[in-house]
Amino acid sequence: MQTVTEILIDFSTSMTDKIAFTKQAILNDIIPYLDYSAKIGIKTFSAPTDDVPEIITILELSITNKEQITSAINALSEPNGNTPIAAAIKNSVDSLKEYLAFDKKIILLTDGQENCDGNYISEVEQAKKDGINCQIHIIGFGLDAEAEEQAVKISTLSNGSFSAIADTSENEYNQTSVKENLSNFYDSIKKQDNENLKDLEENTELNERIEKASEEHLFKILRMKYPNRVFWLNENGESNTNHDFEILNEDGSIEYYIECKGSQNNSSTFYLTKVEWRLFLNHAKNYQVFFC
Repeated sequence: MQTVTEILIDFSTSMTDKIAFTKQAILNDIIPYLDYSAKIGIKTFSAPTDDVPEIITILELSITNKEQITSAINALSEPNGNTPIAAAIKNSVDSLKEYLAFDKKIILLTDGQENCDGNYISEVEQAKKDGINCQIHIIGFGLDAEAEEQAVKISTLSNGSFSAIADTSENEYNQTSVKENLSNFYDSIKKQDNENLKDLEENTELNERIEKASEEHLFKILRMKYPNRVFWLNENGESNTNHDFEILNEDGSIEYYIECKGSQNNSSTFYLTKVEWRLFLNHAKNYQVFFC
């Protein structure tokens, strides 16, 4: 299962002397461990005036690269305002809920707790009631006991993790120490990554069985329609070609390229890979797809 991840950065006034440290942590100690994620987005949250939440997207949730992420993080200016954590979580959940078939993760970096009358535990509970399961991984910079208690509740409720970093002095940034502080985050990510890999292996095995059964069924049908002219490319094992069957003319030229797609249920949807699509475009008049 693919994963989408949003990073939420506390941009309240109290983060002013920690923002340089936060940038280093994101770029050096967080982003490199998100290579499993299909899409990554980054937002800041604060409440500059009248406790009105301001959630700013600095990197759209999309397929990104290191250069885009680095540019977005380095462009962050000076934090200002209060800390609307509840609004930030709700905003991120609303963004992620569109990805129904994806694992969803929120990584929230903060040095405090909600001070804009929001209830972020209620937001997490409501998301779960709505069937929107987002793991929330909180990375706290010098949190007091009350803020840490709230962070642990959220991370536990969402099956995420909580990591505490005590010293965020820019001049004393120690990557070894930071990595040790983030061990809970790394362990949680690794565990989920391993579970996804297991699911992928199981799905791959199932898909291979479905593919084999579908091709065997189609092979019987094609042999009745084109006696002695059917070449099954995968008959003796996966050929890794861009089609499954060829119907040959007497001179050995190809009359039809045939692709076989299968499903274990009543699904009416199938997908062509890039190379399969290219073959279709190049041979539209003699390309056929059978859905078993």
